[in-house]
Amino acid sequence: MEIGPLEYVVMGLEDDRFTSDILPELNTIQQSGLIQVVDLLFVRKATDGAVTIQEVSELDEQEQQGYIALGENLGGVLTAQDVEQLAKDIPAGNEAVI
Repeated sequence: MEIGPLEYVVMGLEDDRFTSDILPELNTIQQSGLIQVVDLLFVRKATDGAVTIQEVSELDEQEQQGYIALGENLGGVLTAQDVEQLAKDIPAGNEAVI
């Protein structure tokens, strides 16, 4: 399957707003065919600048429920270099979804 062009979106996370507000809208937009989410990562940048990454597949079973519609399309497109470059713009002590 050919995909492209690709665009990255980095959204800062606050509380559970991503899963309660943004994820349902993202699912709706994808179902309409306007976009296709091909990867989704959660990134934490510690106050010392250390970056940790969590994939949807690493969420617990209950957390994964909201991502079922996206899960079929998630193909691990983002590379470690992509994440490293994008994480530079995340302020220390914050979390984001890419």
